[in-house]
Amino acid sequence: MSQTDVPQREPAVFSEVVQAGELGFTVDWVAYFREFSRVNGDHPVLLNDNGRQKLLFRTGWAYSAKNHAGPEYPPPTDTKALGDLVRFYWTSRRGELLKIHEELTLALEKLQWIQRHRAVPLQVREVIWDDSSKKAVSHTGDIRFERIEERVERLKHLIDECDAQLDTLEQ
Repeated sequence: MSQTDVPQREPAVFSEVVQAGELGFTVDWVAYFREFSRVNGDHPVLLNDNGRQKLLFRTGWAYSAKNHAGPEYPPPTDTKALGDLVRFYWTSRRGELLKIHEELTLALEKLQWIQRHRAVPLQVREVIWDDSSKKAVSHTGDIRFERIEERVERLKHLIDECDAQLDTLEQ
C-alpha cells in the first residue's frame, strides 16, 4: 500500500489542525463567540436542553454554555417551535432583568436611607479598568446616587423591551 492509499484521518476537532501550527495561525474561539453573540443580539439566557447547557439568543440560535468553540445550534425551522423558543428567551431575560432591577432598587433605597443619617457624603471605592495602563484602578470618592438611578432606569427600559417583544409574540 503506497502512502497515497493510506486514508487520511480527519482531525477530531478543527483546533487539532490549528494547534499543530500547520496553518500558521490559531482560531480565537473567544473572539468567535463574541462575534457570534454580537450578531445574535448579545445577552443570551441559559437554556437546559435535555441536560445540555446552552446559551440561547433572541434570534433562536443557541451556543454551548461550556465551550467557546461550540457547538452552536441553529434555530428550529418549525415556526411554532421557533416562536416557543423566542418566547422562552424573552420571558427568561425579563425574569433575569427584573431580579437585578429589584436588587439594585433595594440597594439604592438602603444606601439613601444610610446617607440621610450621615453628616457627609458616603465614600465609595470604585474599581475601573484603565485601557492605557491595562490595569484595574481604584478610585475613592463621594457616592453618586444618580449613577445608580441611571442603572435602575436602564434596567426598567430593558424590562419594557422584553414586555414589548412578548406582546408582539402574542399577536
